[in-house]
Amino acid sequence: MPARTRQTCPVCQIGRMQRRKMTYNKVFNGTLVSVPNTDATLCDFCGSIGYDSDTLQRVNMLMQQAGPAHREAGRRSKPVTKSGHSNYSTKGKP
Repeated sequence: MPARTRQTCPVCQIGRMQRRKMTYNKVFNGTLVSVPNTDATLCDFCGSIGYDSDTLQRVNMLMQQAGPAHREAGRRSKPVTKSGHSNYSTKGKP
């Protein structure tokens, strides 16, 4: 069986791309989504990372099916009184 030749890096044109499992990170609707153990290629010279286009399409499809990200549960807005003003001091500001 012939030895597999590694692809030249499309960014630096010097290094060779090596297959790795990496964590794919993307901000989706204001929320950071991390997908561990994603097939990727890493340049042994400049560190450029490439992900398989089929894998990225599947990840993007899943994120779109999940819908909009929910707000952080512990996050609270300022309490408002019946007059419509917040209960917090504005330190001398009207």
